[in-house]
Amino acid sequence: MKKLITLTIALVLGFTLSSFAGNGTSIHTLITRTIKVPEQLKNQKLDEKVDVQFTIGQNGTASIVDVKTENPELKKYIIQQFSTINFNEATDKQQVTYFIAINFKVL
Repeated sequence: MKKLITLTIALVLGFTLSSFAGNGTSIHTLITRTIKVPEQLKNQKLDEKVDVQFTIGQNGTASIVDVKTENPELKKYIIQQFSTINFNEATDKQQVTYFIAINFKVL
């Protein structure tokens, strides 16, 4: 039986962004390229929302402020994956706090 796996990421900024001309890569795009349903959880029924609060430093690395989830495996996974994302190419503002909701679903 095939499983339906979905991942939804909503990015909410702690401030109002100016419009960009569409050049470059957004923070949302960088996150969605990196964050996937972890392999070890693909065989389980999963419907979990993970709230992540983070900042991006001048060097392009994310500092996790908070991760809220009931699933300790997802929390560990999110922290590990965010450490691999290079936000230097992001067109969005850096050195501000971002809030995102990541929805993991395996049906």
